[in-house]
Amino acid sequence: MAAHDAIGFESILNPNPAMQARTEPVPDRPAPEPRCFHDLCLDQILDRMTAGREMFGLDRVFCTPAPDLGTIRYRQAFWQDLEQPDIGAACRAFTRKIQSSRAQQQMVGKSQDEWSARRWFLDAARMYGSAVRDLDRALNGLKPTSDAVGMLARWLDTHLSSDHFRRLADEGEAIARDLEDIVYAVSVGEGDFRVQHPGRESDYSAEIEDTFARFRQGDVRSHLVDLQDTLGLDHIEATILAFVARLNPNVFDRLRTFCEDFATYENPVLIRLDRELHFYLAYADFIAPMRAAGLPFCCPDMSDTDKAERVADMFDPALAVRLVDDGKAVVTNDFELSGPERIIMVTGPNQGGKTTFARAFGQLHYLARLGLPVPGREAHLFLVDEIHTHFEREENAADLRGKLEDELVRIHDIVTHVSPRSLVIMNESFNATTADDAASLSAAVLEDFIGQDLICVCVTFIDEIATLSHTIVSMVSTVDPDRDDARTFRIVRRPSDGRVYAASLAHKYHLTGADIRRRLTEAP
Repeated sequence: MAAHDAIGFESILNPNPAMQARTEPVPDRPAPEPRCFHDLCLDQILDRMTAGREMFGLDRVFCTPAPDLGTIRYRQAFWQDLEQPDIGAACRAFTRKIQSSRAQQQMVGKSQDEWSARRWFLDAARMYGSAVRDLDRALNGLKPTSDAVGMLARWLDTHLSSDHFRRLADEGEAIARDLEDIVYAVSVGEGDFRVQHPGRESDYSAEIEDTFARFRQGDVRSHLVDLQDTLGLDHIEATILAFVARLNPNVFDRLRTFCEDFATYENPVLIRLDRELHFYLAYADFIAPMRAAGLPFCCPDMSDTDKAERVADMFDPALAVRLVDDGKAVVTNDFELSGPERIIMVTGPNQGGKTTFARAFGQLHYLARLGLPVPGREAHLFLVDEIHTHFEREENAADLRGKLEDELVRIHDIVTHVSPRSLVIMNESFNATTADDAASLSAAVLEDFIGQDLICVCVTFIDEIATLSHTIVSMVSTVDPDRDDARTFRIVRRPSDGRVYAASLAHKYHLTGADIRRRLTEAP
């Protein structure tokens, strides 16, 4: 039985080994995106997270939410350990060294001669060994609280004491020292050269330095030009190296044997650890500028039985990261569902933040299902099984369906696939028909959702359906009380009466009381 099996450690993402295959990358096959991805701008978050980390296949993890509450809590606990400065620094140092090791591995295939290729391989293996030893040393000196880090630390202790790793690390360092100790002499003649063991050749370096010391004039501006070192050897250097190998057969034979014995030296658990660390670190780097701007993130309190929800200072991170980049302020919002409340009805003027609120609601639940911190100061969430979105689409002439028909087909697909554990987000649904028909269609769909007791956010211009059931909470996008056309982007809990929207339209078309009085005064 392998050491890691005995201890039970496999992954910092998945405590259940059966889950592991779902988050492993598949070469040349991007992960299938959930249907809600584009509507919720999760694709933008993923692209921003993985920029520069495309080689790790992180999309597979991001597109595969955790299957249960135990996995989510396992990841949340690891994240809280990662937030400790010493543990975070140790994990980042490990990933940097592993990347350096793999960069050296790539040079093996680019080398034109066997001995420089083997030296690149030796240095890659040494860097790998150093990364593992440093991580083990760092974790043994710290106090992790998560199961993931605790099991990883114990697994590393066992792995480092194995014969295979000790040979890899100790023999690699011994061979490197012996190679560094090699001294040889090259005698250059007319059209030829000779490589041999050093004899009594004179070292003229001290004499040359002494001769030119008289020309020294203190610190002066250097006119030297840096020449870029080439990574490979030219044919003269390669020939010299081959002769040096023939002069020192013992150490070079050991180098050859080392490369053969450890041709695949990376442990599968550590390969996975590096990739999974990049997932957490990619998200940490994504949210870092938002945190620096004062926006809060927290690990939500999750339940798979209680559908009451409460979040303070929620925001849309896909939008917020762009606003922060531009030096603009980000508006946060709160919401609460308690008792029998399941549906949030969002109304108010256009361009008032209603769609952003709905999108942030969906993002919040999706990120929570990944076991990641969510945008908010405090969050208590229900663990939903699926997130379904019904956003307005542009009419597509290719499918020969009208806009309303397309909306009906898509909502029918959602209605037939939801469960009481689902989340549905409807954004301006049925705008392609009359107000009366839109009200009837929305009411019919919502009554089905109410019967299934699922959680839903519905952004709509139809005020009256907010009173359809006691399970519906009305929230309204507000405007500046002194300026009806100035959006605050705050979504507040209050009854929908249509006056905000009406006031906005009146202001837009110059039909406010002040506008009408001015016209009457100005009339001839």
